[in-house]
Amino acid sequence: MASIRLDVAGNLDDLSGKAVADYARTLEDLGIECLNTPESWRREPFNTTAQILAATTRLNAATGIASVYGRDPHAAATAAENQYADYNGRFTLGLGPTHPQMVEERGHQWIPPVKKMRPYLQALHLEFEKIPSQSNRPDIMLAANGPRLLELARELASGAYSNQMPPAHTKMAREILGPDKIFKPVMQLSLANTEREALDFAQPAFSFYAALPAYHRMWNQFGFTESDYTDGGSDALMQATGAYGNLELIIGQIHAHIDAGADGVILCPVNHQGAHLGGVQEGLKVLKAIADELA
Repeated sequence: MASIRLDVAGNLDDLSGKAVADYARTLEDLGIECLNTPESWRREPFNTTAQILAATTRLNAATGIASVYGRDPHAAATAAENQYADYNGRFTLGLGPTHPQMVEERGHQWIPPVKKMRPYLQALHLEFEKIPSQSNRPDIMLAANGPRLLELARELASGAYSNQMPPAHTKMAREILGPDKIFKPVMQLSLANTEREALDFAQPAFSFYAALPAYHRMWNQFGFTESDYTDGGSDALMQATGAYGNLELIIGQIHAHIDAGADGVILCPVNHQGAHLGGVQEGLKVLKAIADELA
């Protein structure tokens, strides 16, 4: 596999347990380093990572990300420790505060991200201290686009993930995190003959982020304005934050993040329905092409 570390993220809701296992083995054969599975509506993330790990021998699995509103620090720590120990250190605990509408739909009261995450991470560390061997403590990765969350990741986590941010954000994140923390950006991508075709194909998936105020606040720092957030997101915004077009363009965007200070990238291919769904032919086609190019 290439020196560039490639992870994959995707909503696996529409896949059966057998299909998740088959997909994981396919990614392992491609040389992908880690499969990240999010907090979704139909798949519990820790259950899904266990399925991934049981089906493979080399592929890592991460909750990417699990909502801190979904389970208390004790539940998260024990689940993480069990999988890390049972599968030879191939598990990473990815956590985040998600967004107000998702939290409220689950019946919780939204708390500002840093205010919510700091005591949660502190409690999580206390839980991990109860583990007899420090070697059984997995990395903790924090979903962190904003500067204050990145500072918290520097203090209380192993590193951070960003999502749908330009390479300039990766540069900022590296400066905040310092040289010793892990940083990986999530990139949405679509492989097509033309950039126009790829953008149109991916816009239904990107429109979810284009509607979120928290993303607007971050994108504003990199020169985007309200006009970029209407109608599902402007071409310029999508081109800056993802990779849509031919293989050369996609590889270029990967290198842009690596050159800006990322330790690797998390690839999130979209399918014909606009969902972040791994395991469909469109997603596997682009992942195989990238893996072959960087091998």
